[in-house]
Amino acid sequence: MEQRYTPYLPAIMMRVYATNYAQLCRLLPHNDKVGETVTYQVNAAPYRLTLNKSTRYTSLVEIEQTFRLEPARHDSAAIS
Repeated sequence: MEQRYTPYLPAIMMRVYATNYAQLCRLLPHNDKVGETVTYQVNAAPYRLTLNKSTRYTSLVEIEQTFRLEPARHDSAAIS
């Protein structure tokens, strides 16, 4: 009887983490100075990445969307 394949989830998750980290490193500011920012535009939405803390093995990065979404406006004449 052939044994059924069972994925080893910890190894899969570590690969996902490593891939995400590598992709994030490409987006970060190229120097390691705390407070450095870089801005990207994705589908007309601007995002800012800020390096808040950097140590030998850890970096704290803030990712924020830099515009506010406007709430939907309702026309009172259309409601009645």
